[in-house]
Amino acid sequence: MRCALAASAASAASAGRTLQSDLVQPQGLAVDHDGGMMYWTEVSARTLSRAFLNGSGAEVVVPPTRHAEDAPYGVALDVAAKKVYWTTQCCTIRRANLDGTEVEHVINTTYAGGIALDVGGGKMYWTSWMDGIIYRADLNGSRAEVLVSRGVQVPVDVAIDPLRGKIYWADVGKRTVERANIEDGSQVEALNVSWAIMQTNGIALDPYAERIYITGSADDPGGTSGSIYRAKLSGADSEVLVSGQDVSVPYGIAYDHQAHAVYWTDQKAGTIQRRTLLCAPGTILVVSSANDSAAAVPYTYMNHGGLMTVGCPANYSGSVRLMCLDGEVSVTSGQCFRNCPAGEVAQEGGPTLRHGPIRSGDAAFVDCGGGFVGPVQLSCDDGAVSVASGGCRKPRGCPAGTKSLPVSAQVHHGALKHGGQQRVDCPRGFNGSYLLACLDGKTWPISGSCHASCDEGSIWVDAGAGTIEVAHGAIRPGHSLRVVCPDGTAGGGVRLECVGDHIRILESQCIRNARCDAASTTINGAVVSHGPISEGDVYFAPCPDGFQGGVNFSCADGSARHIGTCLADCASGAFADSGGVRVEHAAAVHGADVLAVCPDGYTGVVPLVCDNGNFTVDCAFEESTKCACQRAIGGMRPGVP
Repeated sequence: MRCALAASAASAASAGRTLQSDLVQPQGLAVDHDGGMMYWTEVSARTLSRAFLNGSGAEVVVPPTRHAEDAPYGVALDVAAKKVYWTTQCCTIRRANLDGTEVEHVINTTYAGGIALDVGGGKMYWTSWMDGIIYRADLNGSRAEVLVSRGVQVPVDVAIDPLRGKIYWADVGKRTVERANIEDGSQVEALNVSWAIMQTNGIALDPYAERIYITGSADDPGGTSGSIYRAKLSGADSEVLVSGQDVSVPYGIAYDHQAHAVYWTDQKAGTIQRRTLLCAPGTILVVSSANDSAAAVPYTYMNHGGLMTVGCPANYSGSVRLMCLDGEVSVTSGQCFRNCPAGEVAQEGGPTLRHGPIRSGDAAFVDCGGGFVGPVQLSCDDGAVSVASGGCRKPRGCPAGTKSLPVSAQVHHGALKHGGQQRVDCPRGFNGSYLLACLDGKTWPISGSCHASCDEGSIWVDAGAGTIEVAHGAIRPGHSLRVVCPDGTAGGGVRLECVGDHIRILESQCIRNARCDAASTTINGAVVSHGPISEGDVYFAPCPDGFQGGVNFSCADGSARHIGTCLADCASGAFADSGGVRVEHAAAVHGADVLAVCPDGYTGVVPLVCDNGNFTVDCAFEESTKCACQRAIGGMRPGVP
C-alpha cells in the first residue's frame, strides 16, 4: 500500500542520516532494496564500492584503476541478472557481477556520465557530458544510437520512466532537468524546477508515486549550500526535502520506492546520506512509568516530520503523540495507563473486596460483604487498584428513638440490632402500624400505614426547616380547623380538614424559630460564651483570660456551631533540657519565646516557646544560642547573655 507524500516544515530542517563518511569525491549511486545493498563510485579514489543499506559492511567491488580516465563515474544495477554497470571517467561502459568479478567491456563512448537501465526493455541509456548527447544501446552494448542531441548542453545524469515512456536528464549547462519520449527522443521539454535550483547534478525517479528527486547546489565557488528537491514528474509542486550545513555539493542520487527512502552522495562532504520520507504502519511499545507494563500502540502512515495523536490499545487508557523522523517513530508526549481488570483487594482486618473492571484514572464503589458495611471507593492507577476513600466496618445498631413517617406521623421505637425489624403502633390520633428496620444505625420504614383520624391528637408537619409536632382537637367530618404554631416555632399555622374518617393537611406554615439562644461551650479547656445569634449570622467570641485566639459561632436550624479554637498560655516553672538540666522559666502567652537561664555550674540559655500550655525547645530562635546548657569550665558562673 502506498501513501501520497505531503510537505512538512520539519522535512527540510536538517540533513539526512550519514551512512558513509571520509569518501573521496563520491559520485554515482545505485540501490538494491531486495539485496539490501547500495553501490557508489569515488572518482578521485578510482573505485566502485558497496555496503549494506545501513552503511555497514563496506567493501571495494572494483579496485582503484591505474589510469584516471578509467575511474568509475556513473553506476546502475541489473538486479535480475546480478550485474552492476558503470561508466568510466572517459571513454567506456563496463559491467561485472555484483561482487566485482567477471568484469566486461560493454561499449566505447566519449566522456560518459550518468547511466540508467531499462532491464525489461533490454536497453541502457547514458549521457555524454562533453558532447551533449543522450545515447541508447542494448544491454550488451550492441545497436548503439543517439537518442537526443539537439539543444542538449552538458547532461550529467539520466533516469527513465518505462511506465510512461519518458527519459529524463539533468543538464548542468542549462541548469535544468529535461525529458523526452523514450521511444524516439521526441517532444523534448524542460521541467519547471529551475527557479528553485541553481545547479542540477543528479536525478532519480519514483514512477509509482510520479515524483522526481533532484540534487542541486548553489552556484558558488565554495560549494557549501546544497539541497535535495522533490517535484511531480512535470516539475510542478517542487519542494526542498533536505538542506542545511551538512549538505554542500550533493551529486549522485537514488530512490528506494519500497522503503520510501532517498539516498545521495555529497562530493564536498565525502559522505553518503539517506532520508526516509515515510514511516510505514506499525506498532510502538509505550512503557509505563509506574510499572513494567508496555502497551503496543498501533499507528498508520506518517510523513517525515509529521505528528500523530493515537489512542492507547484495548485494556489501556490515555493517548500518545507520535513523531516520524527519518523512518523511525518515537513518542513525544502522552502515556498509556493500564486499566484494572476485575479482581480482589485484600484489607487488613477486614473483608476482601471484589470489584469489576475499572479504567485507569476512574473510581468505583464496591460493597463490603462478609457482614461488613461501607461504602468503599476503589481507584485504578495504571493497573494498580487501591482504596480511594471509605472503609469496611462492622454495622451499627439503632438506639431507641423516634422516626418520622412519610404520612405526617412520628412513632417511637425500641433499640434494634443491624438488620433487625420492629413493628410499632401509630401515635395517638392515627390508626394502624408500621414495620421498621435497622440498617447500620438508621431506622427505615418498611411497610404499614398510619391514617390520621379526626379525633383529638397530633400531626407532624415539615415546611422545609425540620419536623414540627402540631397538636389539634377533634374535627367533625366535612369541617376544617386552623391550628396555631406551637411554642418555639412561627408562621401562619396549620389548616386541617376531616375527610371521611381521616385528616388531610390543607396548609402548613410552621417553621422553627430562626434563632440560637445565648450559651457557653468548652473548647480546649476554655469556657467560651456567646450571646443570642440570628439564623445565618456569625458571632465572634474572644477566648477568656489564660488563652489566646477566638471562636466564630454561627446559627443554623436553631443549632449553634463554632469554628476556631482557644490555645492555652504557659505558666512559670521549670523545664528539663535535652541533657536533663532543669532551668527555671517565666510565664508566657501562647506562641511567645522565653530564654531560660542555665543554673549555677552551667553556661548559656535554653530558648523555649509556649505551645498551647506547654513549653518546647526552639532551636531556631537564634543561631548563636545553644539548645541545651553547657557545663561551666572551672566551675565559674559566666554572666547571662
